[in-house]
Amino acid sequence: MMGALVDTPTPVPTPTPATQVSAGYQSSCVILEPGELWCWGNNGSHRLALPSPELPRHVPTAVGTERNWARVSLYSRHTCALTSTGRLYCWGRALDGQLGVHASPIVPPEFEPSPLFLGGSYMAVAVGNDHTCAIDITGAVACWGENAQGQSGADTPSVRNVWVPTSLGSRYSNLASGIDRSCAIAADGQIHCWGDNRDERLGVGAGSPVVVDTPTPVVSPDRFRAIALGSEHQCAITNDGRLLCWGLNLDGQLGVGDATTRTEPTEVAGAGPWSAVASSYLHTCAIHENGALYCWGRGEAGQLSRTCGRDDATAPCRVCID
Repeated sequence: MMGALVDTPTPVPTPTPATQVSAGYQSSCVILEPGELWCWGNNGSHRLALPSPELPRHVPTAVGTERNWARVSLYSRHTCALTSTGRLYCWGRALDGQLGVHASPIVPPEFEPSPLFLGGSYMAVAVGNDHTCAIDITGAVACWGENAQGQSGADTPSVRNVWVPTSLGSRYSNLASGIDRSCAIAADGQIHCWGDNRDERLGVGAGSPVVVDTPTPVVSPDRFRAIALGSEHQCAITNDGRLLCWGLNLDGQLGVGDATTRTEPTEVAGAGPWSAVASSYLHTCAIHENGALYCWGRGEAGQLSRTCGRDDATAPCRVCID
């Protein structure tokens, strides 16, 4: 039913099991076991690479005929995906250079309806609001797209858009992007972040500038293995399985037991160890090592599940499957 809220974990009808999922604003995509890419939701700006962008897809729909997709990432208006051989493709909105395929800003197309190959070979990709970052097979991270908040790493304030992948440094292994910022895990386990740093939300130190345009270490003695970015907050899992979050916290999305903003990584309430974490607009979910799913943050739309209710939760609440 259009407009209905789904507040109970509900299976998505796909022909085969999924190996990876990415949920963006009003859209979702999955990689299925044969390597097929299936998407559903809002297809505005051709973000799903499906015909008729004005028509939403209410059920998963196969994208193209390729059977070797390995990873997919989408946020609001564009999508990028990696093949099993490291080839990176992007499609959707193109006006800010977020697809990385238009070398000149002169009269860029509004959108690209089909996957376009960027060249090179990559092992990770993360799509932000109107920018994209990726790690190539050498461990070098590059970004492109909108740069008004330094999210694409151009260290000149007058450079509003970065049109082709631009290297920001090497030896990274994990990556995540949010609205106007990105973070990556370096080879030594440190987290480096860049982009929008209002309210010191990146956690890179007191007195840091509002715009951080180069990868800068987060203030923490811990070493990390996984990172997720929400609208205005970050969460990461340490090498020993603890879960730390930092950034804006008005809706309890940090899961630290209150609604106070944190400018440095702070441990989530409740015992770990944790195996996976995902952050969305104003809420966060994580999987405990025992397989249990927990969520916290804003709950008014049922995003925390029926078992947790529609009030905001400042600490992890276990999600039960009916």
